[in-house]
Amino acid sequence: MVVMIDSVLGTDGGVRMTGGGFGGYIVALVPTAMVEQVKAVVNSRYEKEFGLAPSIYLCTATQVAFR
Repeated sequence: MVVMIDSVLGTDGGVRMTGGGFGGYIVALVPTAMVEQVKAVVNSRYEKEFGLAPSIYLCTATQVAFR
């Protein structure tokens, strides 16, 4: 996870680790203009470190589901 977190740091966004006991995930808030760049860095570093391709899911915030 540290590899993925380090890959996102410094992108004007934020990153948190979650689910560490189950293999772990990170949640990264990244400016839209930097998504492709951050994906490329994470993919490259993760594959180099672990020999596997990471799963990356893109989500976009929308208005609240309840009021």
